[in-house]
Amino acid sequence: MTFKVTPAARNDILNIGRFTQNEWGKPQRKKYLAGLNSRFDYLAENPLQCRERQELNPPVRIYHHEKHLIVYVVEPTHILIVRVLHESMNIEFRVKERINTE
Repeated sequence: MTFKVTPAARNDILNIGRFTQNEWGKPQRKKYLAGLNSRFDYLAENPLQCRERQELNPPVRIYHHEKHLIVYVVEPTHILIVRVLHESMNIEFRVKERINTE
């Protein structure tokens, strides 16, 4: 299975990269983003690794990677990375934003 990234998640990743580079430099940005990409590949190969969170609307799966939460849904041919959020963010609100931005 492969993965796809929504525009909102792509924007999240760009912001994570900018913040990381500003705080800790370019080598750390590359390392952190490579780690995220590795997790995306892992989740694509193991899409049911995380339980579906039915209490969220729409239902999603959430994988915790270091300080971020990878929010995704399983599609028939791929996983869709919906958002990549800092662990301190309001997940329910941010997931609902997806509905309004797609």
